[in-house]
Amino acid sequence: MADAITEATAKLVLDEVTGEMKRAKKAAADKAKAAAPAQPKENAPKPKEKTEEPTIDPDAMFKQGFLEDVYKERPVKPVVTRFPPEPNGFLHIGHSKAIAVNFGFAKYHGGQCYLRYDDTNPEAEEEKYFVAIEEMVRWLGFSPAKITYSSDNFQRLYDMAEKLIELGKAYVCHCNGVYEPMQREYGRLSLTGTVLSKRKILKLVSEGIVRDWDDPRLFTLIAIKRRGVPPGAILEFVNELGVTTAPSVIQMKRFDQSIRRYLERTVPRLMLVLDPLPVVIEGAEELELDVPFSPKVPEMGSHKVKFTPTVYIDRSDFREVDSKDYFRLAPEKSVGLYQVPYPIKAVSFSKDEVTGKVTEVRAVFDKEGKKPKTYIQWVASGSREVEVRIHNSLFKSEKPEDAEGGFLNDLNPESEVIYPNALVESAGYDEVRRRAPWPEAAGESELGKGGPESVRFQAMRIAYFAADSDSTDEKVVLNRIVSLKEDAGKS
Repeated sequence: MADAITEATAKLVLDEVTGEMKRAKKAAADKAKAAAPAQPKENAPKPKEKTEEPTIDPDAMFKQGFLEDVYKERPVKPVVTRFPPEPNGFLHIGHSKAIAVNFGFAKYHGGQCYLRYDDTNPEAEEEKYFVAIEEMVRWLGFSPAKITYSSDNFQRLYDMAEKLIELGKAYVCHCNGVYEPMQREYGRLSLTGTVLSKRKILKLVSEGIVRDWDDPRLFTLIAIKRRGVPPGAILEFVNELGVTTAPSVIQMKRFDQSIRRYLERTVPRLMLVLDPLPVVIEGAEELELDVPFSPKVPEMGSHKVKFTPTVYIDRSDFREVDSKDYFRLAPEKSVGLYQVPYPIKAVSFSKDEVTGKVTEVRAVFDKEGKKPKTYIQWVASGSREVEVRIHNSLFKSEKPEDAEGGFLNDLNPESEVIYPNALVESAGYDEVRRRAPWPEAAGESELGKGGPESVRFQAMRIAYFAADSDSTDEKVVLNRIVSLKEDAGKS
């Protein structure tokens, strides 16, 4: 290489004073370097290897911190704990921590936990609360060793107290050293941006602001279950937070992110369009595509998707007027259809004269164009029509109780958006429903396996969804569990 540079430089007849010789030498050196065969680098950086996500230890909160210290104070077995709810309302997200701690602590140490109803206020108690509380405990995957009631002992305690008084043996005992109950207090769990008070939720229900106590916009456990959040995701969330003596006031986005992480590795992916717009692809023929249920988890397998000459895309994926920073479908612009061999180019579109809305797009396969920058989801003709309910925060602020005039003045008018005519790929949805819950969905209790909310999937580029209890054989209703990660680069 050195000889080539010398030879090229010798041929130059330039004025060194002007600096041209220096620039010419550099140009000749660059040219010779480019022409020479590439030499292997001794310390070339190795390509980054893909690292697996760290495994989450489901027992982490019992092995460290507060709960580890509690056991070390009295490391005696068998460990017996109790979960003592008042049966005067439905449990909420905060109770999930108490359930996970008490039942989980006993289970971890090979002991048992009692479900003890603190039924000391009969005027506020109803049978439905007793039933719902036990169901939520079992839905989270725990089985009480025994179910007891505080009221069972009332008469016996009263009779014994009377007898002691008659015998002159009743006195106030201050001998704590003889027996000291093993009771330790830990901080409560609550979320911002919602209300957990039974009185406030009752107000929302009675005024028809929400459907009932299980409305997916609420954070009662029956509402979270109906929304489609897996019980394993809740337990994982509590485990991540750990246990301390300080109250845990957690932002809603942290709860959502924890659910996303759980769903990313446990549910299949399907294609769904919220607001369908027909696209007629001229000259196209029917195809049968083999589409994976998850690009990240090959073990989930694949399913067949039919491609038809007319497909439906989401209305938001088409623009009448193109722009440089827009990479989806527009006149004379191409976009990729997920798993379809060729991108499509829009050639024309039709509009409704009254509403001005686009009613149909006509397109062709763009076989000679560049690789598209964006791929969008689509569904074929004959796909299943579904009602999709997008649930947003019920309130506008993180502290609705602090709103001027009360929490009802902080209601979000867009807390529920309904798409009545959405479309989802038929065969894929039927397969997901048949196999639900998926074997990979660790933490799904026996109680949760039969419910519609166990039919969960990720809708490509939209969100995670689950079937709602309003679903019938004729009509499928889907609830958004949580949105996908926001992509700042999406356009």
